[in-house]
Amino acid sequence: MEDYDETDPVLIQPASRGIIWKDGKLALIRSVKYGYYKFPGGGLEEGESLMDALIREVREESGLEVIPESIRLYGMSKRIEKGIWDYVLDQDSYYYLCEVTDRTFPQELGKHEKEARFVLDYVTPAAAVKTNDRYLRKESKVAIDRDNRVLRMLMTEMAARE
Repeated sequence: MEDYDETDPVLIQPASRGIIWKDGKLALIRSVKYGYYKFPGGGLEEGESLMDALIREVREESGLEVIPESIRLYGMSKRIEKGIWDYVLDQDSYYYLCEVTDRTFPQELGKHEKEARFVLDYVTPAAAVKTNDRYLRKESKVAIDRDNRVLRMLMTEMAARE
């Protein structure tokens, strides 16, 4: 069911999200406070490309440094939601497979990210889905459901390769 109507103001906010594998696990952002996993990434800043946003957002949220030449588009997910805002968020999230260097940097978290207590964690897609399913049973959050769908796709691909 839609939580908005055509008279609501709309914010169009494209986003880039990183799919980073290391030893069979994914580099994901865990909210210590709320108990969910998400892919590192977020919305584009004014004048920023999808690739630039990916590199910046991954570094800010996880401290990892993306290797630009390794970036490959995985897919896109559309989110249209009013939620807690006084506007409708229309967001195309582009997911990119990418590799990172061995260098790490301190996180540069925004206010809500600090409040959620974001930390970098390496987990299997199955473990992340299980955690997110538990979270989604008590909270309805479109962004976590969106990332869970991508995690399930990655699990299916892993199973097909085995």
